[in-house]
Amino acid sequence: MGFEGQQQGFQMPACLDFGPMAHFTTWTALLAHWTDMARLARAIDHSDGADPGPLSLALPHIITCQALIHALPEVLSLSEAERSAAIDLAAAMLTRVDAACESTFNAVPEVLSDTRREAEFALDDLRLQCCWTLIWDGDVPLIVPEPPDGVPARGDEGTLLLALPGSVLLPGTPVGWWTNRVEPMLGHFVPGLRARPLLDGVQLWRVVDADGLWCRDVVLDLDQDPPDNATPLLVPRVVGGLRLEMPNPVHGWIGGAQPPLGGVPVKWPEQADTEER
Repeated sequence: MGFEGQQQGFQMPACLDFGPMAHFTTWTALLAHWTDMARLARAIDHSDGADPGPLSLALPHIITCQALIHALPEVLSLSEAERSAAIDLAAAMLTRVDAACESTFNAVPEVLSDTRREAEFALDDLRLQCCWTLIWDGDVPLIVPEPPDGVPARGDEGTLLLALPGSVLLPGTPVGWWTNRVEPMLGHFVPGLRARPLLDGVQLWRVVDADGLWCRDVVLDLDQDPPDNATPLLVPRVVGGLRLEMPNPVHGWIGGAQPPLGGVPVKWPEQADTEER
């Protein structure tokens, strides 16, 4: 039998649960690929009662990977919270595909291997497009330590900014960010840091008053004008793949100052992309 079977009567496998991804994947984006899989399913004839073959067993997982391939590019249009959940969900779905392959097949069908690989590439590309911003979620100010060995990671691409060692950063402020590169060791930088998948890079500005005293911190997009009497605290380590040396802060540098009694306000930019600063 050829692939001329019709989509009518085909049911999506019960194992497909896109959860929060369902609302942002458009039917038109996936319809053609679901149709192809439906025709493939109709071409598999089990009317003789024989056990399903490898291709039949692989079909639900092929559809899962195909759906991810075409849904993941839409993730960048989501809010930050939805974007983070979608990335985690996509990774979990691929893990389930891997577990199913290991328990089902002695030799994974080539079409499934190829589709699984393409879905992983799509997830990797999405991660590279995000601007992974490390936020200090502790309850007290953080004195930034030396970055761990392996930071910056190997690679001649992307951008990485980090606060200088010895910087005193308040809860809710960025410690650094990277985009278009992978920095696996930064996940072990400091317990209490949270990586947020933002769309654009930011700068943390420390503002002083007329007496040179720390009065507030302001987080702005890179294309926004800095406040008056402000010092940037995130220093470029990699720009366009070019590695840069960290400067040595001078004595009395405002980045290493202790916050005054009563605390210091932290202000983030008003962005549709961001929630709950």
